[in-house]
Amino acid sequence: MGKPIEDIRGPQRNDNMSIQNSLQKSSSFFSGDKNTPSVFPNPTIASFEEKDKTEIKEIDSEIRSNPFLMRYAHHGGGQEDFGRLGGRKTGSGKRTLWIFAGVACLGALFSLSFMFAKATVLVTPHTYTVTLDDVFEARYQSDVGVSYETMSVENTETETVTSSGSTTGDVTATGKVRLYNEYSTTKQSLLINTRLEAPNGNIYMTDTATVIPGYTKVGAEIVPGSVEVSVHAEKGGVGYNSEPTDFIIFGWKNDPIKSKKFYARSTTPLTGGSTGLVYTISEEEYNAKIASLQQTVEQKVRNQIYAEVPEGFFTFDDAIMIEEKERTYARSSSDVAVPVTLSLKATAFIFPKDSFVSALRQKSSFDVPVSPETILALDNTEAVAFVLTPESKSVTATAVTVQATGDIVLRAVYAKEDLLAGLLGTKTKKVTDILADNDAILSIKVKMRPLWKRTFPNNPADIEILEAVNE
Repeated sequence: MGKPIEDIRGPQRNDNMSIQNSLQKSSSFFSGDKNTPSVFPNPTIASFEEKDKTEIKEIDSEIRSNPFLMRYAHHGGGQEDFGRLGGRKTGSGKRTLWIFAGVACLGALFSLSFMFAKATVLVTPHTYTVTLDDVFEARYQSDVGVSYETMSVENTETETVTSSGSTTGDVTATGKVRLYNEYSTTKQSLLINTRLEAPNGNIYMTDTATVIPGYTKVGAEIVPGSVEVSVHAEKGGVGYNSEPTDFIIFGWKNDPIKSKKFYARSTTPLTGGSTGLVYTISEEEYNAKIASLQQTVEQKVRNQIYAEVPEGFFTFDDAIMIEEKERTYARSSSDVAVPVTLSLKATAFIFPKDSFVSALRQKSSFDVPVSPETILALDNTEAVAFVLTPESKSVTATAVTVQATGDIVLRAVYAKEDLLAGLLGTKTKKVTDILADNDAILSIKVKMRPLWKRTFPNNPADIEILEAVNE
């Protein structure tokens, strides 16, 4: 409890009237409460609520305007400051509670961040540039030195030429048939205009010379060799239009064996036969359109070869050989737009990259500072001039000679699975040790989430390894 007001003031001080009046008001205000000190009490909440609020505010205002009374209000005993009923202590408690809750939340978030930790690892492998001016000997499907395989694609394009002339006559029906060889394992060559006879006696002729492959066997079963070819009716008119049907090869019609072992079946309906006004194109117009189609189809088969080269192989323009499979046009057409068709086949030599690198490493000029155990991969074969010798440009060749000139880039290959296994659960500072033990890797950059984590996750799914390109 505080001392009486006289003890605090001292006998030597001269109080002004406002202080005395304030003391008197406060004393008389609480004089009705027998448990309250007579000079300057700190009232209980119950007695405080019974008083007139207007008078309380007036007294509180006078106390707040007087420094002396304010000092007593702060030091005068009781549980709470007058005029601040529980406000200061209660506010401080709430702030403490909020601070404690905030710290607890931050701690929880910090712990959770470790539970969901992730790591991204950016690996830059070593690369080496080697200048080539070398000749390589390659053999078909060889296990020694440079090896190569073959792959083939075909493409057919049809474009129209607007007719420059017309006449009255018959238009021949056209379509496609597939020729079969069950006679022998030896291929059979057929000339252009080889005649095929339908069951109704109509004759159709092949548009191009062709070769039917020999048959093969799967166990005891004979699989006939076959080839597709375009045909046209021997004569014009609607009578030669037909749904798909079977044919015999007219030249072997009277041979009891070949007539059954060599045969044909149409793969499309035979259509276009008509009588009346027909349209034609000149030989010059035909040749000009064929030359244009040659460029178009050749580019398409080359693009198709590059798109379909298997993973781990490469090829180049000089290793792609193109042959014509078919060229046709309607000698007479019922439409003013006369169709012209060209079909090309592309066969490419494709080289395994690893066998080429192995042969390159055997060269005396090879000078790359890596151990023999380090795998090297080709990165830019398109930047090197590869050329086949003239005698190598044959689809039936069993060995080819390749001249290589230019700068080729070799990229060291690291074992991604081994790197991942070495990172699991280790400290990030151990990356320097991994670099020292792996001559395939130039640098490793690590990004951790959260940023303050310094240990790689233990779960492989939480570590992402990316490979950068070393410029």
